[in-house]
Amino acid sequence: MNFLNNIIEQKLLEISIQSVREPFDKLKNINRDLPILKFNEYFKTNNTGIISELKQKLLSNEKKSDRELILKLIKNLQKIGVSAFSVLTDKRFFNGSLSFLKFIKTNSSIPIIQKDFIISEYQIYQAYLNGADGIVLIAEILDYYQLKDYYQLIKELKMEAFIETHSLNDFYKVNKINPNVILVSSRNLKNMKINFADFKKFKSVISESTLSFAEGGIKSNDNYECLKKMEFNGVFLGANLMLNDNPEDIIKSYLKN
Repeated sequence: MNFLNNIIEQKLLEISIQSVREPFDKLKNINRDLPILKFNEYFKTNNTGIISELKQKLLSNEKKSDRELILKLIKNLQKIGVSAFSVLTDKRFFNGSLSFLKFIKTNSSIPIIQKDFIISEYQIYQAYLNGADGIVLIAEILDYYQLKDYYQLIKELKMEAFIETHSLNDFYKVNKINPNVILVSSRNLKNMKINFADFKKFKSVISESTLSFAEGGIKSNDNYECLKKMEFNGVFLGANLMLNDNPEDIIKSYLKN
C-alpha cells in the first residue's frame, strides 16, 4: 500500500469517528462565526501571487514557543505582501489541526486556504466552521462527480475552491468543471517525487481565464522566475520556506525581481 492510500484510509477512519461525536446533520447547521475573505477579490488588490504555507510546528527555531513564532511570522509576511496563507490541517501525517487553522484565521487579515486530503462533505463543513476562506481539492483522489459536488459546495458556502492537479489525467475531470483557480503540483502523490518539468506540460492545458498557481520543488529565485515566464499567476511556498530560519527573506528576494 502506498503513502497516499495510507492517508485515505486514515481519513475515512477519522471521519467515521468524528461523525459519531458530531453528526453531519448537526455540523452543517452550525453558523460560522468568522468572516469570509473572498480570494478572487483580495487577489485583485494584493496580487504578489505568493501564498505562504504556515505549519503548526516550526522546527528551525526551538528557543521560542511555536505560537509566538507564528504570530511574528504572520505579521511579517502580511507586511511583505503575501496574497494568502495555506494551512495544513492533517494531524496524523503532517502535524496539522483545524484548531491551528482557526488560530491563523483569527490572527491574520488575508485569505486562509486549507490544505488537507478532502474526501467528504463533512471535512468541507469542518474547514468552513474553523475559518477557511478557500479549500484545496486534490483531483487525483476524487472521481469527477465527487470533485464537481465538492467544488459546488465550497462555492455555495462562499469560499474559493483550489483544484490541485498532479497529472495530465487530472485535467480530464478538472476542465469539465472549469474552475476559477487551479493549483498545479509537480509532486507525484504515489512516490512523493518532484518533477519540475511537469509545470510547463500542465500549464499548456489550463485556460487563460483560470488563475493558475504552482507548487512543489520551488527552491530558488531561478525556479520562481521560470514559473513567472510560464505565466503562472503565483506560487504556493511550503517546506522550503518553513524550514528556513528567515522565511521572510526568501519571499523578499523573490519579490525584488
